[in-house]
Amino acid sequence: MKTNLNLLLIFLFFFVSCKKEDTTGLTNKVYDNGPLSTGNLNSATPQDAAPAGTNWSELQLTNTYIGYSAESYISADDFIVPSGESWKIDSIKTYCYKSGYTLAVSPVYATRIRIWKGEPDQVGSVVVVGDTSTNVLKSSTSSKLYRINKGINSLTREIWENKSVFNSAISLTLTEGVYWLEIVHYAGGAGVTFFPPVTVVGQLNKSGANALQKDRSGGIYTKIKDDEAVQDIPFKIFYRK
Repeated sequence: MKTNLNLLLIFLFFFVSCKKEDTTGLTNKVYDNGPLSTGNLNSATPQDAAPAGTNWSELQLTNTYIGYSAESYISADDFIVPSGESWKIDSIKTYCYKSGYTLAVSPVYATRIRIWKGEPDQVGSVVVVGDTSTNVLKSSTSSKLYRINKGINSLTREIWENKSVFNSAISLTLTEGVYWLEIVHYAGGAGVTFFPPVTVVGQLNKSGANALQKDRSGGIYTKIKDDEAVQDIPFKIFYRK
């Protein structure tokens, strides 16, 4: 009986030890390319509160573009893996809305993402992962945000948070360097799908914004602008390092 007990203790020791080794050195991280929320109150006089548990994403200052096409155009924006780091990518979250859509279930049924090392379509740049045909959308849920024009109280542009995951067979680790995310969203029903740009309270754009967009049917990339203010695309990268 004592021998059996000793064997059990040895087994448990090795089981716990092995389990710990599987996760040693891994830290969950999030890269956030910029905010969307401008708070629960809009800029109207008197101010309007967003529904309980939600916030507005309101146009700022002299901005006039509520959103940019997320389906007819390919959108791209950059991120940097710092010197000496390696990121093991777990998932990516992107954002869009369908103007006039008011149902509780997301209209988004597909997301296509490519990651480039270097600016897309430039000499020397290469696609690291992804293509223009594979649907990598895992889930699409409400972000609890509503995109609105200045001083407007409207619930017709609910922003959807879209989680994308590459094929589980792909072990995606990015080493130091400048990368670009290419994104296209697809949604069902009538109307057009848009993405809201990164929105910083009291600013026309995010400092250093440099997002690009091109027609899916052809053409070249040009900067995404609101008047002369270049915009950025909201996305989050969940990774381990």
